Order: sequence, then C-alpha cells, then structure tokens
Amino acid sequence: MTVTDRPTTTRQLTTAQIGVLAGYARGWPTDRVATALAISPKTVRGHVRRATERLGIKNARPLPALVHHAYTHCDFVGIPELAVLDHPTPSKMRLPDFQNQVLQGIAHGLSMDAIASELGVEKGVANTHRRNLFTRLGTSRAEHAVALAWQAGLLPHMPPPARSSRAVGLRPAGAVR
Repeated sequence: MTVTDRPTTTRQLTTAQIGVLAGYARGWPTDRVATALAISPKTVRGHVRRATERLGIKNARPLPALVHHAYTHCDFVGIPELAVLDHPTPSKMRLPDFQNQVLQGIAHGLSMDAIASELGVEKGVANTHRRNLFTRLGTSRAEHAVALAWQAGLLPHMPPPARSSRAVGLRPAGAVR
C-alpha cells in the first residue's frame, strides 16, 4: 500500500497543536496524549483551546472537527500510522447512507442534536447510527472515528457545511422533513 501524496498547504495549526491532535487521532485520551508529549493535561487542553480559537471552531466538542481539519489540510503527512492510504475502500467498510451522514456531521463538529435535526430523525435514532458507526470502525471516540474514516477513504476532502443557524448538506437524497 502506498501513502497518498497530498500537497501541503499553509499551516494554520502550530506543530504542538498538530502533535496533540495526532494523539487524539490515534484514539488516545487526554492523559495519554499528555504523557506521550511530556506535557501536562492542562497544556494539552490549552493547545486544543487555542487551535479551536485559531480556526474559529465554536463547538462544545471540537476534537472531531479539529482532526478533520488536520486531515483536510495535510497536517498529518509524515506520520505513518495516521496516513491516508491510496487504495479503494473495501466493500465491508462502505457505510450505509445514514452512518455516512452521521460521520460527516461528526467530522464537521456538529452535535448529535444538530445531526438528528438535519437528518430529520429523532436524536435516539441518530445516536443508534453513531453507535453502529463506532462499532464498525472499532472505536468509542468521535475524533478517532474521524481519523479512521479518513484512513479508510470514507471521508474525502469535503468543504465544511455552510453554517447559518443550521448546517446544510447532511440530509440523504430523498429524505423528507
């Protein structure tokens, strides 16, 4: 397998912030990220806070959106275990429509309430799709799910949804409100 060559873009994140996000993309909790980088958990949280401020992310749980941003902007190039592999997605890893829509919402930092609203379903239904998605990917952390989806080719480079009072583009074709 070869690693997809992606041109690097202007970095918006610092090297320290990318290091912290790489830990989260590996599925590590804050304490393990801190230990691996020889910094305190408070410093890890500070890097996350400053990254969200720098990028203008205003979500209560910004980590999935930060990991998605890092992949979108090729910030993990050179980290082999986080590489996006240049191969087609195996059919067993292709996602059902609702799981794919939930994944896109998570990657863009939407809350489960917002995702459910965009899909026109109850929050419990959206949570079920989220739980099934996480089971399929083998993780329990949203930011790790985003990283694994990128690595498997499930999240192509997508611009973030237009943000007004609600995001657009999450509703599957043919879905009615």
